[in-house]
Amino acid sequence: LPGGHAGKPPTEGQGKALLFGSRMKGADAKITQLEKSGTMSGSRIQQGAEAVPWVGGALGMAANSLASQSQQEYTQAKRDFVTAVLRRESGATIQPSEFSTADLMYFPQPGDGPKVIEQKQQLRKRATDALLYEAGPHAAQADRLAQPQPSATQHSASGAIRPAQPGTVLRFD
Repeated sequence: LPGGHAGKPPTEGQGKALLFGSRMKGADAKITQLEKSGTMSGSRIQQGAEAVPWVGGALGMAANSLASQSQQEYTQAKRDFVTAVLRRESGATIQPSEFSTADLMYFPQPGDGPKVIEQKQQLRKRATDALLYEAGPHAAQADRLAQPQPSATQHSASGAIRPAQPGTVLRFD
């Protein structure tokens, strides 16, 4: 296992726990960073648009352009965290009601006071720690896996994004 545990490879259960736990850890780090800088949720306009029956998906995509960069990042990190939790628990398709319940349970809502927000942060941490515990000795890799990975695109001197050159090897050490 490159850069990982020197002993036996993880079992299937340990590997899944490490995968989902590292996603939760990375998402929670991003969420916590955004919360400290004042972003406590994604766009409420987007959330409302997504809730419209039958056309919510399309309306939500349109409303996404109205969200700030930090709101978009918060929404993406929240989605990653909740999907990792729920996919690990059920392994099945995630129902909208399950996502809504997890949103209420793990993330600040309008009107939540500082103590409740702190309680939800601790709940995210406990859920992540519990899942990584299942990874056994491989849990030590979670910090490395939770870090943003190099992208296959690169920025030119002008700031334009261009694809990596053919034959470029991306290293994850």
